[in-house]
Amino acid sequence: MPIQPDFGPPELTAFGAGLKVPGVLEGKGYMEMNDNGGSMEIKGGIDVRLIPVKLRIAAEIAVAEIPEEDGGPATGVAVSLEVELPVAVPLAQSGFGIYGFLGLFAMHYTRDEEGITSLTPALEWLKNRANGNPTNLQAWKPEVDRWAFGVGMTMGTRGSPVIFNVKGMFLLELPGPRVLLVVKANLLAVLPELKDKNAEGTFLCVIDLDFGRGTLTIGISIDFAIEPLVEIQIPIEAFFHLKKGNLWHVYLGSFPGNDLQGNPLPGPIRASILGVFDGSGYVMISGHGIPSYQPPGNGLPELSSVEGVGLAVGLEVSIIWGNTSINLYLKVTAGFNAVLGFEPFYVGGLLYLRGELKLFIISLSASAA
Repeated sequence: MPIQPDFGPPELTAFGAGLKVPGVLEGKGYMEMNDNGGSMEIKGGIDVRLIPVKLRIAAEIAVAEIPEEDGGPATGVAVSLEVELPVAVPLAQSGFGIYGFLGLFAMHYTRDEEGITSLTPALEWLKNRANGNPTNLQAWKPEVDRWAFGVGMTMGTRGSPVIFNVKGMFLLELPGPRVLLVVKANLLAVLPELKDKNAEGTFLCVIDLDFGRGTLTIGISIDFAIEPLVEIQIPIEAFFHLKKGNLWHVYLGSFPGNDLQGNPLPGPIRASILGVFDGSGYVMISGHGIPSYQPPGNGLPELSSVEGVGLAVGLEVSIIWGNTSINLYLKVTAGFNAVLGFEPFYVGGLLYLRGELKLFIISLSASAA
């Protein structure tokens, strides 16, 4: 219902519907109409599962009228299709099978990376905008003279208590050209010896080769958990400029903050075990410098930035004895950060130790660095 600048009658801009015929089919769909800065866009999708033949078909379509002020007039069209087969197609004797196929065509449409400042924007787009699904047209936007073609498949294990499935797509984007390999993998391992607890993991990977800019970007995000026993998060980022040899870096985790160009760093590798042991760490190797970093703590000094080729390493471990929910515990934290640079030669390091004893309403702490 429009409120500004004037009140107006209600408008129907989106709706969804579902249909279920027991033993025959299950389906759902949606349609929405958007006004993107003067261009009218219509998106719709349908997801149908045929129960007797165990076949699933999902499709989405987006159509946008792009006005002259946005480079038009032009009509943008994007179509995606996903098919899940009733029986896996075996891949020789590997224990894996093909469970489905993916397809995508986009004319005057592009992936919506607007506002993403990461040096691995395709991974950020896949993780937080496409929800791990590159055929999700909600993560695409109309743009004149942008084309995309994608093919992919879904694979998984066959007849195993460890369920591992991979959804991958090869994307070609024009102009550029820009080639992307987008992969999402899920792991579900049944662990009967742990009393019905399951190991679950989500792995996201994007390999982005942009011939126009001359860059190769690799982004990997790993989340693994056996709740409430273990939780692990591993961000990996690699960047290579194929035309400028000094612009490269490989980050196995990182300290918090931004790099020297102002792009956000991926953050540290994290691990938590039984809610008692918490650890984080990183290894950063860069050909274009490493920014300064001040570890959190009372009065800890700052490690200076380095130019050119540099190496930074950090590790922090915390152990808790007691019960944090009732404020009766002892927490000990130890860590170190080190940085090495060559232009000019510089080496800096920091080792620190902190302890806190919580006795309900009394807190005692000590630290050294």
